[in-house]
Amino acid sequence: LLQAMVSIKNIDPDVTLHIVGTGKDKDELVKFSERFDLPVIFYDHISDQELQKIYAAIAIQIVPSIFEGFGISILEGMANQVPIIATDVDGIRSIVRHDYSGMLVPYNDHDALADTVIYLLANPQKRRELVTNAYRELPKYNWQKNYFQTIQLYEALSN
Repeated sequence: LLQAMVSIKNIDPDVTLHIVGTGKDKDELVKFSERFDLPVIFYDHISDQELQKIYAAIAIQIVPSIFEGFGISILEGMANQVPIIATDVDGIRSIVRHDYSGMLVPYNDHDALADTVIYLLANPQKRRELVTNAYRELPKYNWQKNYFQTIQLYEALSN
């Protein structure tokens, strides 16, 4: 994502990247962003209220994961009506339908990620379309409904 941000900054210097969370590579990411003078704001642990403020302020949520068991943060973005760009990996692909409920890019393809960000920033109608479609998909991920369906499946398998 930071490598893509180098290209994005050259095309649209007004873009600011917000990175939420901590991880073992954070110091390296901070150094990279400083070396390339990238407009990045890093957040460590934040409250739900602070996270809601970030969702309200951003134009796009980017989830550049190498692996996702299940993309809870994607569902949060969808619920907050933020268009999603994510890597085309198993756990994400099961939630995001490319060019319908979000945009998928190959993992580690910095150019494709940068191009997709620029495309969505320049196309508010496409962002609205993705948000509308993604919001329609949310009822599929109702926890209570999924819980009962899982119980029914276990009961059927045990008979």
